[in-house]
Amino acid sequence: MRQGIVTLPVIYALNNSERHNELREIVSNRSLTEEEIKKGLKIIYETSAVEYSYQQVANYLNAARSVLPLTLPLELKECLLEVADFVGLRKY
Repeated sequence: MRQGIVTLPVIYALNNSERHNELREIVSNRSLTEEEIKKGLKIIYETSAVEYSYQQVANYLNAARSVLPLTLPLELKECLLEVADFVGLRKY
């Protein structure tokens, strides 16, 4: 939110929170105060937006892993799987 980027948790909360109008006002503001950021994060965390987002990441990573060609050299395949694992473990 600080960077003005609307991420999946924000989109989920906008679609699922009873306080979506309040969140919409917050994320559309270009110069957020710390208080507004905290309020926006509270609205997001009141929904299951974070859990939903991690589940979506897991789904996409599983799909990506499943389409790696069988003919891919083992070293390259292991490298790509490590990247996928790293992406899946990132926490902000």
